[in-house]
Amino acid sequence: FVLRALAGPNYGPSGVAFTDNEYKTGIPRTTLWYVLRVDPADTQQSRLTRVSIDASAFSDRGIMGDAVSPDGRTLAVLSTGNGLIGDKVVKTPAPTMLSTYSLATGRVLRTWSSPAASLKSPPVSVAWLDDDRTLAVTYLSLDAAGRIRTLDTASPGASLIADSRPVFSVPAGCGNPFITADGRSVLCEGSMLARTGCANGAVNLAAYSVASGKLEGVVYRYPGACTSGGVQVQWAASATLAIAEVVYTTSAPGHPQLMKTVGVIPPGKPAALNPNLGETFNGYGSIAF
Repeated sequence: FVLRALAGPNYGPSGVAFTDNEYKTGIPRTTLWYVLRVDPADTQQSRLTRVSIDASAFSDRGIMGDAVSPDGRTLAVLSTGNGLIGDKVVKTPAPTMLSTYSLATGRVLRTWSSPAASLKSPPVSVAWLDDDRTLAVTYLSLDAAGRIRTLDTASPGASLIADSRPVFSVPAGCGNPFITADGRSVLCEGSMLARTGCANGAVNLAAYSVASGKLEGVVYRYPGACTSGGVQVQWAASATLAIAEVVYTTSAPGHPQLMKTVGVIPPGKPAALNPNLGETFNGYGSIAF
């Protein structure tokens, strides 16, 4: 795994900064990357190593996503320049950039960019396919269907759009689309647009075929009681093997209580996430799988 953290005067237990978008308000911070290697046979022997990636490239940029190649050698980082605070344009947006880094040396290997001609189709995530050479970037449009595009990192070129190709049109009602590493399916969270709370399994994760664009089936439904909720895939080998985070609110005296749980969707449909596998919160970085 690769861990991304933020360091600065407003971070830590007594800090007031909560996300990695503080570049928009001028709060100083430094981005740090670490490689975490876990020994399945002995988790006590896990190793945490700092990666010497030059963080100066992200001093005025927001990181939209990062992902580790299947062979564990390369980190992909998707970032955008400042341009929005809420829904207000405050500066001329900088280009979107997708860079790959060697996890052994920290040096940049390749960079692709696209001009910020429009704010209506921002890139929101990046993922590796299991061939160790293809990256998938998801774009979500505010006024039309989003797109997932794939980029062959072994081919020449430096344009994020011209050198990639669209492979999937995000259907209506598909929230937080995430392409699986086998390239066959896109997992979609279906509750945010349904706006039906948690009744009747509304917090769910559905699989769509990349080849046909059609719904394949529901792979997960949140079974508990809640007032609202959603699902965010963090990594997926296939439509039936994924790591996902479920966020939901429950009624509490005076105010709703926000809960999060992380679990594994095992082979088989539909699946139930094990709520005992872990818990996360709004933190100061991310985990790249």
